[in-house]
Amino acid sequence: MVRQILKAAVKLQLIFLLMVVAFLEATAQQDPVYGQYIFNSTIINPAQAGVFRQSQWGALYRNQWVGIDGAPITQSFFSNFRLSQTVGAAIGVYNDEIGPLNDFTVQADVAYPVRLNRNWSLSGGLRVIGSRITANLAELNNVQAGDPNFNQNISSGIFFNMGLGLLVYSDNAFFGFSVPKAITREFESQQILNAKMKQHYFLYGGTTLNLNPSWTFSPSVMARMVANSPFQMDVNAVFNYNNTLDVGPMLRSLDALGMLIGLRVNEKWYLGYQYEYPLQKIQDATRQTHEISLRFLWESRFTARIRSPRYFI
Repeated sequence: MVRQILKAAVKLQLIFLLMVVAFLEATAQQDPVYGQYIFNSTIINPAQAGVFRQSQWGALYRNQWVGIDGAPITQSFFSNFRLSQTVGAAIGVYNDEIGPLNDFTVQADVAYPVRLNRNWSLSGGLRVIGSRITANLAELNNVQAGDPNFNQNISSGIFFNMGLGLLVYSDNAFFGFSVPKAITREFESQQILNAKMKQHYFLYGGTTLNLNPSWTFSPSVMARMVANSPFQMDVNAVFNYNNTLDVGPMLRSLDALGMLIGLRVNEKWYLGYQYEYPLQKIQDATRQTHEISLRFLWESRFTARIRSPRYFI
């Protein structure tokens, strides 16, 4: 069992070192961070839409750096399903709050898979996005009372973006690359606020190993890159017991350490929770981030022509 785990970890490490070197010019993070993206990868890649054999809808709430005023809070609602035997779709609604800033986004994905050979398939996905950024300046405690620059809220209005992604997968392994927001946008108002939406690049992959009749082990790695930002990498190691209980640690670029627990309540309902502990100086102010998700799963009425992976994390 230990030999299998070490062998999988070394293999994933070598693959991702090559992938990271190839895309080193782009570096991480402006979009919301999700610890449980491994259970709904359409968040980062539109090519995942409709690939899994089960359709799903779900909700996720993330409270980062609890106890710090203005710390990131994210709510999201999503659905992932098949439109036909060969076309998948996904819809997501995301609300992200950081201090006085609020980013509300609605996105729709469509994906089309093709078979590469007997064991491997390729899925390509496109995304259309509508977003609105608001700055609630009037709610700030201003030192200079009556400052006209802070007596009203600012809105960017609705602006559109696009994303794309690729996914290569087999029964028990997957590798993906995506640019969830491909168009760079800049938002400026009254020379008070300047926000630039940069391109994000994601590289990720994982595999699933049978340890014994009851346990499987699913290691995965994700690299997140944004220009002029620190490079980030998430490493997950999820152990599954009888397709009912998921548990495992998470490490994010020596920035945070977490533990994920997931429970399949029955055939249709899945509850997930992740706790994160910061490893940087911010731990002097807070030592906890909480993320909880709820998913409802059902069998699609369309049978995929291309074999679906038995376990996508």
